[in-house]
Amino acid sequence: MRAMFLVVLCATIAVAVLVYMLLSSRPNSGKQQRLHPRLDISVPVDIQTNDEKHLAASKNISQGGMLLQGHAPVSISQPIRLRFTLSAELPVEIPAVVTYKKGEQIGVRFDPTHYRRADIEKWIKESNSDDKSEKPPESAASHTTNS
Repeated sequence: MRAMFLVVLCATIAVAVLVYMLLSSRPNSGKQQRLHPRLDISVPVDIQTNDEKHLAASKNISQGGMLLQGHAPVSISQPIRLRFTLSAELPVEIPAVVTYKKGEQIGVRFDPTHYRRADIEKWIKESNSDDKSEKPPESAASHTTNS
């Protein structure tokens, strides 16, 4: 009896997460909502649908999702699983939902409850801080003088 209760509870949670992901991926009348900063990145990405595996390349990533370029027969609101590597120390496998599809461009939203989102967010913040530390300060660049 207790095992059956746990099975029903897990199934209910899984359905609730899927419904949340599907409802939150609905179009917003052309107005783009950017909740998370984007980072341009090009890495190979495996897209796993129910029975098929397809290869794509990332264009950018955020804590919330990723833009991909590739040939994959997916449709908007379709649940998929992504596998990619952000660094040698950070291989990622995460469930997602397709939120955008136009030609070869595929926009996906990561599962908001998956533990890997925290790893992705941390990696993006570290990458953004690395980019800022490599650039010269704008105030110094704007105060150059010709002698």
